[in-house]
Amino acid sequence: MNIVLIGFKKSGKTTLGKRLAQKLGWAFVDSDAQISAFLQKSCFELWQEDSKKFRIIENRIIVQLAKLDRHVIALGGGSVEEIENWHALYPNALFLYLKTSKVKIWQRLIDKNAKNFIACQNEPLKYFEKLWQSRCQKYEEIADGQQQF
Repeated sequence: MNIVLIGFKKSGKTTLGKRLAQKLGWAFVDSDAQISAFLQKSCFELWQEDSKKFRIIENRIIVQLAKLDRHVIALGGGSVEEIENWHALYPNALFLYLKTSKVKIWQRLIDKNAKNFIACQNEPLKYFEKLWQSRCQKYEEIADGQQQF
């Protein structure tokens, strides 16, 4: 059994995931970090180059993570966009949605040092709103539980 943390980008999945794994005596793994290590570049760089390729690689990494046991797994915020990702993990996982306020997420995303695919859009707020509506509904649908963070 694994605990899989889902939620919007910058919601605290990695921070909480490390703490939770330590308390449980389990290992922690971050899917975005796995993608970056595999490709030797950041997820943001790959996303900019080819977003479809990013999702294909993300799925391959998640399928491998699904084989783990007694791990806390932090998924990238957009991983819920592909149904295959959560179906791969579902049989052996408890999904916990880290629910963070829209305002907090927006502030973290537009920080002057933030490099992410939302901040680089022509109309970042409009793009963010669209993703927020789509993804939050999916997080709630998938989650076995929620935690304000």
